[in-house]
Amino acid sequence: MGETIFLRTSGHKNSSFFDLKLSVASLKSLILVIGAAVALSIGLLTAYAALNLRPVDALLTRLEHVSAAAQDIAEQSWQVKAYLTAGSDYAAAEHAALAIQAAVERLAPLIDDYNALNQLEAASAAYINLLRSYHNVAGAADTGDTLTLLRAELDATGNSLDQVVNSIRMSSLAAARTITAPLPDQIVRLAFAVLLVLGAIFALGLLLLESVTQHSARFLRDLREITFQITDGHFDARVNLKDEVDPDLIQLGLAVNRMADNLKAAQQSEFAATEQNRLQLLKLARQERMNAILEERQRIARELHDSVKQQLFSITLSAGAVLNLLTDAPALVKTHLEHIKQTSYSAQSEMTNLLQELVSMPLQDKRLEDALLDHLNPLCATHGLKLLWRTDGTNTLTIAQEHALFRAVQEAVANVVRHSSATVLRVSLRYGLVTYVIVEDNGTGFASDDIASTSNGLAMMRTRLKRVGGSFEIESTPGAGTRLTIQLDLRRR
Repeated sequence: MGETIFLRTSGHKNSSFFDLKLSVASLKSLILVIGAAVALSIGLLTAYAALNLRPVDALLTRLEHVSAAAQDIAEQSWQVKAYLTAGSDYAAAEHAALAIQAAVERLAPLIDDYNALNQLEAASAAYINLLRSYHNVAGAADTGDTLTLLRAELDATGNSLDQVVNSIRMSSLAAARTITAPLPDQIVRLAFAVLLVLGAIFALGLLLLESVTQHSARFLRDLREITFQITDGHFDARVNLKDEVDPDLIQLGLAVNRMADNLKAAQQSEFAATEQNRLQLLKLARQERMNAILEERQRIARELHDSVKQQLFSITLSAGAVLNLLTDAPALVKTHLEHIKQTSYSAQSEMTNLLQELVSMPLQDKRLEDALLDHLNPLCATHGLKLLWRTDGTNTLTIAQEHALFRAVQEAVANVVRHSSATVLRVSLRYGLVTYVIVEDNGTGFASDDIASTSNGLAMMRTRLKRVGGSFEIESTPGAGTRLTIQLDLRRR
């Protein structure tokens, strides 16, 4: 069948951006690794963001506390100013001054500026002391300018307290602005970094997926070419799995290769069986031919023995009698010579028939109807028979069947010429699933009891027809001619 054909299913160097030998199973593992890498990247980026936003959160908390303390100081200062204006409810004013001092104590851990802290603590302590002094002086009978001075000191201390608190608040706001100012840029850079990492991972995944997809597509394309070659009868085509790593594709390729091996083995077995059958048929044909030749020889030998040899023996006896009667009985010589003449004519006619049978080889590359006409026309012309010929249907016989029918008709017509003294010979062929050949004459006929059971001609005819699934029947009446019907059933093939 020729050399084995291999189609490569991997190793195409220029077929994709990356020529990676990845199987579907390894691609699944790779996808899991990529997923883990994405999760890790997101976790690291989140941790980075949390680390950078933590100071902002602390600063916002500090601002909240500073604002709350400043608001508390402002409200309590208003309570003290209400006492100074109205001169009543000193207890509420003193409680407010103490609340201011408590608020300053709460601000102490939140202030990094020690000077501002010292000023704030000194101002809050002076504010409560001045308030108490003002209350004591206001209760005395003669205060003079002292109460006015104390009121001026209280107002100045309150203003100083407000200024320090506002300074602390503005300082915290400035620090917050300093820390939060780069946050938008950091957030943009962080988002860009996340997108860059995810894009790189996505692009890598796409490249790997494209590589595996193209590899599988190449394998299936090559597999299709292999199946087309196998369908066309090239059973030496094989899938080359040398560089393949995907177990599923390897199993598929091995299955196709096994199928090709089985088909090739089946084809070789078929070829071997066909060749064996051909040789057997040739042997049978040669054997059949040898049997046919032997049968023809035996038939001709019997014909020569039964007719020509007997006639020649009769001629020899008559010639010997003529020699003896030439002197003793000349009148009888003419009778014996006439017998010799008639016997010689009969022997010559018999030899002519035999020679015609020998010369008319069966079929000679012709169909049955043509070969029979070529045989019957000269034979009937020689023996003064009128031939009536008819055919119906389409000839679908095999060569062996045509040969058997030709020989059967030849034997039947020879019997008509020899024994029937007929003047008309009717031969008809009717083709079909059951093919009929009828040979009929208007000769003397015979009784059915007159047919010898050991008749060699009929026995040979029966044997020939039986080999091809045929049979025959003879109908004859003395003085009314003979009808031979041959039947061949093609359904028994």
